[in-house]
Amino acid sequence: AELEIRDRLAKYDPGNAEWQHELSATYASLATAYRKAKQSVSARTALSTGRALLAPLHPDWAEWKSDLAWFDQQIAELGK
Repeated sequence: AELEIRDRLAKYDPGNAEWQHELSATYASLATAYRKAKQSVSARTALSTGRALLAPLHPDWAEWKSDLAWFDQQIAELGK
């Protein structure tokens, strides 16, 4: 339900960086759940989707940089 609500909000206002960031965080949570369930393909998909949402956001946000690094690290670990 959380994904559906955040996805709807993010699509309603694609220029709202906060909503895009929240949707990205939801995908991060999904990826964590998929990894714990040993569903690496679904985890990779969720991570890629979440990272793609962050990419166009404001690079001057300190949180943005750390979130991108987290997504990159998680994707790299799944590639091993």
